[in-house]
Amino acid sequence: SKKRTFLYKRLKNRKIKVYLDTRIGSAAHRNLGYANSEKDTEYYAFTDSDCIVDKNWLKILVRTIEKSPKKVVGIGGINLVPKTDSKNSKLFTAIEQTFIGAGGTAQTKVFKKITEVNSIPNCNVLYKKVVWEKYLQDERLIKGQDGEFNMRIHNDGGKFLVNPKAIVWHKRASKLKKQLRKYFLYGQATSKILKKHR
Repeated sequence: SKKRTFLYKRLKNRKIKVYLDTRIGSAAHRNLGYANSEKDTEYYAFTDSDCIVDKNWLKILVRTIEKSPKKVVGIGGINLVPKTDSKNSKLFTAIEQTFIGAGGTAQTKVFKKITEVNSIPNCNVLYKKVVWEKYLQDERLIKGQDGEFNMRIHNDGGKFLVNPKAIVWHKRASKLKKQLRKYFLYGQATSKILKKHR
């Protein structure tokens, strides 16, 4: 697209490599990033195209993981709705923050202190290199690939923490139809994951 080409031209003269992936799904893109990273890379940090990270986001994630026990292989933060989002977006977010809406998961819950969780959404995460050496994300999953990835890591003894100071503003759907479609796709992904892992 024109937007991606413009971004590529802006960054190509800096010490940043930009890869344009023709495959579909963020699992494929993250795996591509890992495959093309420098050999001495220690951490992999991810956010999404509809997110804005706080200026201290990366620094906080790195400092937190470096002070954490060895078994902690991933650090995340909280995902807030931008102030500029619509009333509907804020309402959908408030619903997701309830136990019924998202089950109190790290996807939407606003933690008050550093907390251990079972999984971290990849719109706000930093992983140690070791997990990417051992696992890759399942590129067949277009939704829920981060949850499935985290589940395999967690089942093998890896631990995750959320630091509420690592903030990402994550744009939410403003139309009910779009929000319901998102729920449908996540439900569909969950059924695929359950089938894969019995």
